[in-house]
This record gives sequence, C-alpha cells and structure tokens, in this order.
Amino acid sequence: MWTNVLDGHQQILLKSLFDTLPQLNNVSILELNMQYVDGVSISFDIPVYADQPPQKWMN
Repeated sequence: MWTNVLDGHQQILLKSLFDTLPQLNNVSILELNMQYVDGVSISFDIPVYADQPPQKWMN
C-alpha cells in the first residue's frame, strides 16, 4: 500500500484519521515540490473524508 513509503509519524497521523486507510483513486494533485536536499513532496486531496477528523476541522 502507498502508506508503506511514509515515515512513522505520517503513518501514525493517517491511522488516527482513518479507520481504513484510503486508496489513492481519483486524487487531485495540488502541489509537487522537488528539492535537491529534501527530496520530493506531493500535496493532494482525496475524495474521502477522515473518519475521525480533528476538532479544528469541524469548524
């Protein structure tokens, strides 16, 4: 699964938000950032809302 390439903190965050980790189907890529030292980061929206969103998302 795609989450295997994430670091431990990112995996913990996702597992705290979702009962079942979502697949990357129908995602919208918002940003692709390539840096010489830090590697690559991708910001994207998925069409699945978190099962346990943080309180600050509820407002």
